[in-house]
Amino acid sequence: RTLERVMQDFDVVHTQLRRLSDALDAAVMENRNLLNAEAASFKASMMEVTEELHRFHDEVWGPEDCESEIMAPSLRRLDFQTRKIQVRCADMAADLTALRKLDLQMLSVTREQAVVNDTVQDLSVLATDCRDRVIKISIDTKQESKMAANRMAAFTASLMKDVRSSVEHEVQ
Repeated sequence: RTLERVMQDFDVVHTQLRRLSDALDAAVMENRNLLNAEAASFKASMMEVTEELHRFHDEVWGPEDCESEIMAPSLRRLDFQTRKIQVRCADMAADLTALRKLDLQMLSVTREQAVVNDTVQDLSVLATDCRDRVIKISIDTKQESKMAANRMAAFTASLMKDVRSSVEHEVQ
C-alpha cells in the first residue's frame, strides 16, 4: 500500500508538474506574443520618432539653398545671415579705420588752418597798416604837390612880375 500511495502521489505530482509545465509554456508563449507585439509597436514608434526627427531637422536647418530673403527662419539661413553680417562688419571696420585716418587728417588740417588764419589776420593787420600808411603818404604827397604847385605858381608869378618890371624898366 505505501507503494501504491507513493505511486498515486507520484502521479498527482507528475500531473501537477505537467499542468505547471503546460501553464508555463502557455505563459511563455503568451509573453513571447506580447513581447513581439510590444517590439513591433516599439519599432513603429521608433519609425515615427525617426520621421519626426527628420522633419524637425529639415524644419530647423531649412533648405540647402538659403540665399533667398523670403523664406522661413532656419539655422542655415541664420548661418548665411551671420556670415553676411560678418562681411559687413569687416567692411564697416575698414570704413571706420579709414574714417579715423580721415578724422586725424582733418584735425591736422584744422590745426594748419588755425595757423593760416592767424597768419592771415596778422597779414590783414599789416595790410591795413600799410594801406593807412599809403593813404597818409598819398595825402601828404598831394599836400606837398599842392604846396610845390603853389610855390611854383608863386615863383612863376614872382618871375613874371620881375620880368614885367624889368621889361617895363627897359621900356621906359
